[in-house]
Parts: sequence; structure tokens; C-alpha cells
Amino acid sequence: MGTKVVFVTVGTTSFDDMVAAVDADEVRTILKEKGYDKILFQIGRGTYEPRALNGTLSTSFYRFNAAYKDDIRRASLVISHAGAGSIMDTLVERKHLIVIPNSQLMDNHQEELAGALAERHHLVATTCTLLASCLKAVDLNTLEPYPDVDEAAFPSFVDSVVHPPQHSKQA
Repeated sequence: MGTKVVFVTVGTTSFDDMVAAVDADEVRTILKEKGYDKILFQIGRGTYEPRALNGTLSTSFYRFNAAYKDDIRRASLVISHAGAGSIMDTLVERKHLIVIPNSQLMDNHQEELAGALAERHHLVATTCTLLASCLKAVDLNTLEPYPDVDEAAFPSFVDSVVHPPQHSKQA
């Protein structure tokens, strides 16, 4: 069996609290016990840099990478902020997803999106404080795959509005 990777992403912003929560000794120990071998962090503009500890999970990080979707594809588990782009990029790849909304944001749209998708069992939503207990308790195999996306639906709709069917006039 190959390496089991946890990919942690904050998107284009910073979310030091989440990065530090995943980097905590207790969380690292739980992930190791669950069979994960490596954590790859995408830390964006954050100032917190994950530690590489001996005897625990292999750890690396970067700030930004245009090919970050490849890291999602290689991951067994994604732990993400609750940005719509990161969530959808992960769900489309049918990866196990734990989402931590950033409670520091003025607009709570992240919690609304995470809550709605968690209710449908597509992801697990938690907080930085509850991450360790969530990882201990959750069975990620009970998550429901996100339905296939019809990528032609929106362009077809726009096309039908811009170029409505022509009706022939009868004399």
C-alpha cells in the first residue's frame, strides 16, 4: 500500500489557527494511529510554519502552488478551510474532507457552506479546538460522494439565453 497523505490547505488566504491545530502533537499522533504517513501543508500567506518532528509524520509545506489540485488528488484526506473553491476542488476528486470554517471572518458564509454540505454527509465540519476529538470519533468512510458535476449545464444555459431557439414564422 502506498503512502497515506493528509493535505492541509488554507487557499489563497491565511489561517494560522487551523495550520497550528493540525500541527499539534495530539492531532499528529491521532493521524499516525489512523495510518497516515505524511502531512503536506499549503499555508498561503500565513506566518505559522509547521514543524518537522522526528518519530512522527513526515511533514512539508509550501505557500502557493498553481498545481495544488495535484496535491488534492494524491491525498487520502484533505483538511481545509471552508472556502468554496477548496471544498469543491476536493469533493469533485471524491476525497475524504474535513473542513474548518474560519470563525475570524466577518461574513460567516464559510460556516453556512460547511454546515450545508456536512448535513448532506459530503464532508465533516469541525473547529480548530475540536479537531482532535473529531479525528478520533469520525468514520470518514461513511461520507457520501458528491454527485458528479455536469460541466456543460451552465454553458448550455447561457447559450440558450444568448441564442434562444428561432421560431419560424408561418404566413
